[in-house]
Amino acid sequence: MTQTLLSIKGLVTGFDTDEGHVTAVDGISIDVQAGETLGIVGESGCGKSVTALSIMRLLPQPMGQIASGEIHFEGKDLVQLPLAEMEKVRGGRIGMVFQEPMTALNPVHTIGKQLGEGILRRHGQQPPDRFGETEARQRRTTRQRQQSGGGAKAHNRSAMIDQYVSPAFAKATMTNDAKLPIASI
Repeated sequence: MTQTLLSIKGLVTGFDTDEGHVTAVDGISIDVQAGETLGIVGESGCGKSVTALSIMRLLPQPMGQIASGEIHFEGKDLVQLPLAEMEKVRGGRIGMVFQEPMTALNPVHTIGKQLGEGILRRHGQQPPDRFGETEARQRRTTRQRQQSGGGAKAHNRSAMIDQYVSPAFAKATMTNDAKLPIASI
């Protein structure tokens, strides 16, 4: 018998806007068994990303709200979970690959620094000073390092790097026993 990893029942998520309340997710129910892969496909604006953000409880505040429903992960209702407990689940047990890496990164800091901070926070270990670089790469010039993305500021990196940054961050900050990766693409 396969174990239900994620169970969403009657999820309703909405946003308060200047024009009034908008319901973005209206009563979705999903069950994902351990080992299964689920893809949610739909038109732009149909609620795919809002569903993922609701699972992670990363809705923009104060306007985004889970109005009703349940999100059970490993037997815990994430909607009711205290924020301190949710922070342990988020990234540790459930990882998120964000749709738009530019909004997930701080443009003032290097990508390597942000990855390193995530690793330190999640795993309690300090990454190498030049995170993600082999000894051979460490001998290269600063310019080559910036072009690789590891030393580039988030606002100054190659557009080609974007597709790799967010998945790398999710993988680096998830624990080894993480159960549920979510990709909003």
